[in-house]
Amino acid sequence: MRGSLIPRAVRDIPVLVRCALALFAAVLVGWTVMTPAYRAPDEPQHVSAVLGLVQGEGWPKPGDANLNPGVLRSQVIIGFVEQQDQPTSRGNTLPGVHIAQGAPAGRALYSAQQPSPPDQRLPYAALAPGGLTDITNQMTQHPPAYYAVQAGVLIVLDAEDWRFDRQLALMRLVSVAMVVWLPLLAYLLVRRLTGSTTLGSAAAFLPIGVPQLVHVGSSVNNDALIVLLGAILVTQLAYVLTGARSTLLLGSIAVVLGIGLVTKGTMLTALPVVAVAVTLGLHSSRSWWRAAAGGLAVLAGAFVVGGWWWGLNLVRYGTVQPNGFGVERARTGRSLPVDEYGAHFLELLNSSAWGNFGWLELPLSTTLTTGLTVGVAVTALAALGSRSARRPLIVLAVFPLVTLAVLFATVYASHLRDGRFNGVQGRYLFGALLTVVAAVAVGLGVLARLARVSERWLVPLAATASAALAAYGALAAFRGFYVDVGVGMGQAWDLMTAWSPWPEWLVDTVAVAAGLLLLLVPVAAIVWAARAGAPARVDVAAGTASPT
Repeated sequence: MRGSLIPRAVRDIPVLVRCALALFAAVLVGWTVMTPAYRAPDEPQHVSAVLGLVQGEGWPKPGDANLNPGVLRSQVIIGFVEQQDQPTSRGNTLPGVHIAQGAPAGRALYSAQQPSPPDQRLPYAALAPGGLTDITNQMTQHPPAYYAVQAGVLIVLDAEDWRFDRQLALMRLVSVAMVVWLPLLAYLLVRRLTGSTTLGSAAAFLPIGVPQLVHVGSSVNNDALIVLLGAILVTQLAYVLTGARSTLLLGSIAVVLGIGLVTKGTMLTALPVVAVAVTLGLHSSRSWWRAAAGGLAVLAGAFVVGGWWWGLNLVRYGTVQPNGFGVERARTGRSLPVDEYGAHFLELLNSSAWGNFGWLELPLSTTLTTGLTVGVAVTALAALGSRSARRPLIVLAVFPLVTLAVLFATVYASHLRDGRFNGVQGRYLFGALLTVVAAVAVGLGVLARLARVSERWLVPLAATASAALAAYGALAAFRGFYVDVGVGMGQAWDLMTAWSPWPEWLVDTVAVAAGLLLLLVPVAAIVWAARAGAPARVDVAAGTASPT
């Protein structure tokens, strides 16, 4: 339709990409129900920061914010802790930890907690505090964009008077609404890089196969917005690197980067890739000086939108990233030399990038996660065999590589100060995840050509493998959250539904829908591949398709 405001690349989304979106959405929503309250990294702190905005407390200086008293009280009511006087506790012992390690002294078992009646789950504002309330909430070390979005949704929907567990569930669904677009963005990115709608369709399924991404994306966590903005940014830069250079596109890059900068510091690592990608993209039609000026203009626009936050930190606190606790933590042990710490860093990063659920308490098999990491690395390197995508992918790889380097430097510097091993979490790389997804999809295409296998079979391969990983991750998490000594699968399901904020019929419906999609979508992909003709290639500039 001529004159449509919707780009043709979006209007012509293949059915299987839509299936990938539906499957990803179902799995994400299922995790919002399955994950016990506050059983995602720092979720009580993130919720408390949202409530501070809703209740008019503003955004205090780092170290000055305290955990919301209603959140502290709700942790007891919802079974996260047994007593409120446990400010350093990461919650009662989960069944998976209990089975693997026994019951730690002084910590109750989550499976032994009796689900509270719904009439005790009052709104956060109505929960009377009890016990300790003066506990620092370190989240105001971050900019407030994610929390402002969450607070806006609560206010617009007039949800402040909802039961606290339903307010929490709503916040999780807002995170889902941010992350759920990854399959579509993966499709658009790979289609742009290769001209192949088939490889783009295969790429759409790959995010579903990262269980930790699903866990983080279905919880209250500012990484959810970073995942969305990082994916949009990578896709925009791919368009610039492949010939698109409109003022509207360059302006939108500045806006997306700027919003990311006022969301979390991990977006600072996108600055080099934006500068390089925009400069290289513009150089195809102008001199190096003018191209570099265009790159600087985009960075300047991003500074105006949100980068000013970090400059303000330098002025106010003398550092880019202030300490959220306001004080340095005491040393807990000796610091390791860089080689020993590096090995520990890679081990923790590998585990927490693929699947280490709860507060990094429930890891997936090390053999599986290591095998997946090696497979991703090999396939991504194979992408260098693609003539059309090689140059853009090399440039886009700056994003995850710089993020990895900065993460290591930051956490190792912290380790040298206090001997701790905090801050090593794979979710900090998820903002650059779409670059890895694109490299894997392109690499699969290269390997398929070498093996003389039609690209169309990569779609059911990606769909089946990702659905299997999603199902395995969900089952492992469910068992770790609920199945304890003497507690079977049926009892565990009853326990989950009793703790859930939603009626049992709705929980069952979500589970059935997710399960059916996990089974049927790969079958649909196999049927499509068996009946499809020659894969189509798209001229990314003209938007026309032709068979390969």
